[in-house]
Amino acid sequence: PVAATPNPVASPTPASPPVAAPSPAVPPPSPANEPVGKVHRVSGISLKLKPVASVATEPVRAEAPPLDQQGLEKCWQAMLQALADSEPKLVDMLRDRKIRLAGDDLFVLEVGNAFVRAEVQPNLRQMLEQMRFTSGRNLLNCQIEVVYEERPPVIYSPRDKYDAMSKVNPVLDTFRIIFPEVDL
Repeated sequence: PVAATPNPVASPTPASPPVAAPSPAVPPPSPANEPVGKVHRVSGISLKLKPVASVATEPVRAEAPPLDQQGLEKCWQAMLQALADSEPKLVDMLRDRKIRLAGDDLFVLEVGNAFVRAEVQPNLRQMLEQMRFTSGRNLLNCQIEVVYEERPPVIYSPRDKYDAMSKVNPVLDTFRIIFPEVDL
């Protein structure tokens, strides 16, 4: 007898369910009072402008006189007085600061350290508005410059004290030669 071999092509496979085709989009039912197929769309906005009879303009101010150092200092003091109530801490920081004119509409504010600069920077716009109003110069601007002050070194040890005193009085070096047993 001959053994039967299974035929892979002829083996029955279970049938898969048929895939439904996508249905065409059905428009939603329209209200009863609107005809079918009519769509109202807005394509743009129409503006009707009426002509203006006259346009109000700012009065033209006369040319401000040139700003000198004395005029700048007067504007500075007026600005400090105007800010005294609203920003007393800022006014205290700026009271004894040097300002100098650096151009027609530019002045330099000299501060002692970066901390003061960081405190002044956020308030600079308010300060300039006040100074521009006082001086009548709309283009007035400020530059903040950090100027480090030279301070004498702090004397900690006896050797530092001797060195500082010998700079003032050089005879101390002779004194040290005569009395070598003196310890520093």
